[in-house]
Amino acid sequence: MNTIRKLSQLELQKYSDHLLRLNSDDRYLRFGSQITDDMIIKHVISKSKDKKIILAAFDDNTFNIIAACEVAFIISSDSYNAETAEIGLSVEDNFRGRGLGTELFKRALIVARNRRVKTLLSYCLTRNKFMMRIAKAHGMQIHTEYGSSEASIQLPQPSAASLFEEMLGEGMAIAENYNAILRNTWLK
Repeated sequence: MNTIRKLSQLELQKYSDHLLRLNSDDRYLRFGSQITDDMIIKHVISKSKDKKIILAAFDDNTFNIIAACEVAFIISSDSYNAETAEIGLSVEDNFRGRGLGTELFKRALIVARNRRVKTLLSYCLTRNKFMMRIAKAHGMQIHTEYGSSEASIQLPQPSAASLFEEMLGEGMAIAENYNAILRNTWLK
């Protein structure tokens, strides 16, 4: 079992550590270009100032982040609200094939919807088969050109059910974290 929840600002170091553990090919797929350790650290620091939410999947034994999804809200100069958001997804190689990317993506859709985002975007390289498959499975329209793809989906307005779904997911994550802490401390 892996806990999935939103990160707090105090946990950005764990997010940075996750991105630093990605191998060079995974970094290329996640960011669309070669990226160094210093660039990752600057990315995470800059993200702490941006309007964004990071969803993360934790290994319940080590409490390390093993997968993450950034939801970055794009706020236009003439509005206080973000009508568009972009997502970026990463899953460490050893933890692929467990549905973590799909679950993080589903949660990102809910988070964006509940913040009144109308259009959710994802940019990725065409060879990023994992992201392409997840985007297609969730009804995103994909436009491919020159080796890169832009996927988009129009989101409905928030509803009582979508708000409850987000709240329930976070509540369950708190309970899962608590149980994992108990298992890893007192029960050993």
